[in-house]
Amino acid sequence: MNEQAIANDDTAVIVVDLQADFTELKSGSLAVPGTDGQYIEAVEAATRYLMEQGLPVYFTQDWHPADHISFFTNRACA
Repeated sequence: MNEQAIANDDTAVIVVDLQADFTELKSGSLAVPGTDGQYIEAVEAATRYLMEQGLPVYFTQDWHPADHISFFTNRACA
């Protein structure tokens, strides 16, 4: 890992939608190519390191109810 210092009080890390449904590791229904075990381990190591350096790390999680319009099967054209 690059050990270059990040010294900025305005810096934070955001990890977006790293959840089972989006990973190949968990055979997610919406898996993104390249999200295997090696990728997950790299994200875990990076976030752990950044937190140890005092940076805030925030994780987001996408969620929709079963009848949400974003699902193709819930659209009028389906």
